[in-house]
Formats: sequence, C-alpha cells, structure tokens
Amino acid sequence: MIDFLKVMKDKRHTPAFVHCFHGADRTGAVVAIYRIILQNWDKDRAIAEMKLKGLHWWHRNLIDYIKNLDVEHIRSQL
Repeated sequence: MIDFLKVMKDKRHTPAFVHCFHGADRTGAVVAIYRIILQNWDKDRAIAEMKLKGLHWWHRNLIDYIKNLDVEHIRSQL
C-alpha cells in the first residue's frame, strides 16, 4: 500500500487505472485508502463510497482493515 500511495502521490503518474479481478472489492479498498490518505476523506465516507461502488457483503474484512488503518503512520511513510 505504501508503494502504491507513493506512486499515486507523484502527479506524473495520474490519472491512473486501478483494477483487480472483479473490480469492486480489492480495488475499492485501495481507492478508499487512497482517498483517506491522500485526499483527506474520513474513513466512513470512503467506506460508504466503496459499498456504493459494489463491495461484496462477504468482504467485511476489507471494511475492518480500513477502519483500523493507522492513517498518521501511513502518511509518515510517504
């Protein structure tokens, strides 16, 4: 995640296309983390967008992962 965010922080690499096999679950989590860390969204807003865009109900672990993110630690690594 840190490497991804470092790439995305560099405007020379944007816009970017982010996708996983289904394009909803892992992609949604990565985009949510991007929004939280680099766009200063709060976690609830990013999770709500992730759900709206198609997060499958059985991936509750991704929501928990985002809720437990140490945002300041991640930002300090960038």
